[in-house]
Amino acid sequence: MWLTRPETALLLRCASARLSPEEGARLADSLREGLDWSLLFRLAVRHRVAPLVFQNLARWAASRVPQDFLDSMRALHLKNLAGNVRAARALAEIMAAFEGAGIRAAAYKGPVLAEAAYGDLGLRMFNDLDVFVDRSGLSRALELAVERNYRTEEGTTGVLTPLAIRFLRDVVLRDPRRGIALEIQWRLAQRYHPVFSEPGELWDRTVRLDVEGASLRTFSAEDTLLLLCLHGLYHSWSLLQMVADVTESLRRTKIAADLVLGLAERHRAGRILFFGLLLARRLLAAPVPPALLEAARRDRSAVSQAADTARRFFEDETPAVRARRFFFREAMMFPGLGTRARYFAGRLLTPNEEDLAGRPLTWGRMVLLPAGRLLRLFRSYVLQDARGEKKRRLLLNARLRGGKKVAAESKSG
Repeated sequence: MWLTRPETALLLRCASARLSPEEGARLADSLREGLDWSLLFRLAVRHRVAPLVFQNLARWAASRVPQDFLDSMRALHLKNLAGNVRAARALAEIMAAFEGAGIRAAAYKGPVLAEAAYGDLGLRMFNDLDVFVDRSGLSRALELAVERNYRTEEGTTGVLTPLAIRFLRDVVLRDPRRGIALEIQWRLAQRYHPVFSEPGELWDRTVRLDVEGASLRTFSAEDTLLLLCLHGLYHSWSLLQMVADVTESLRRTKIAADLVLGLAERHRAGRILFFGLLLARRLLAAPVPPALLEAARRDRSAVSQAADTARRFFEDETPAVRARRFFFREAMMFPGLGTRARYFAGRLLTPNEEDLAGRPLTWGRMVLLPAGRLLRLFRSYVLQDARGEKKRRLLLNARLRGGKKVAAESKSG
């Protein structure tokens, strides 16, 4: 139902950084009276594509759009741009500090992806700065971040125990003065994921990109594409922005198909890649290179799952329902029963930030982790799911009763 709504169709048309004149004309022609502009605004913000929606409607169809809608979108766009510029300068500052200390570090997503894939720092919304650090320089990197006023949410200095480094993959630090979050990563995927388990080879393929006058090290286009598909899967492909990231990366950067396929095969991440490419193709007509598209279409499971995800993409379902569905879908991304068994075991036994809640990781907590994780999963996937379903049924019944009442009044009138 949602895919056929005019607001959703318009959102998909606008979720691009570069519309051709023909696409712009079709966008303007698609506007009809009766559009729910407040719904479009909520969808654009919810799916983090508001800057794209504003740019395209303002450029191609401003005379057909309500002025208050354009004014609200413009204010949101300018606020996002200002925040992104501050964040980009903060990223340049911390990357310069890392490089000056001889620490290998690569920035990705955030401002780097905005420039590389969208060509405009203001066209992508992001919450934090992602920096991947070579593990040998992790301790020094944390020290340098602390010297620049970054702290954990609990106010600590972010010192990590060997146990935390062994089982976690990142730590989030915040500069409260500037309102900037810095996510320092020493692992690109969870321990139980086969993807990028040995990231050493990535350093040989890193490139330089100019962001706000600074030359920043980032991952190659091929590694970035695979990371974006993994990131989308991690987050249940819950935002249209994640699909747009893949699409815009394919449009703006030259992808070596053979290299991507080789990387995906080596890391046992072929289906993760194919799933992301096919989803981007279905929703946003992503220009997937022929060799990649042909390989993706040969994977029947990826084709089926991408089609199902696209069909349900805008469904109004609880986060628990979507997370549970992707919990099992993610397991099917990996080849072989042994790999899937390790995935399930890893999901149960590997701690994350929510498990720790600011407390230091100890072997005692590791022993108790499975029981606590099962209880939390039960609460999230079962209790919250049941409450959400009950709430939806009550709303549906209320709408039905309201509809019957209106029908009765119209008949009596």
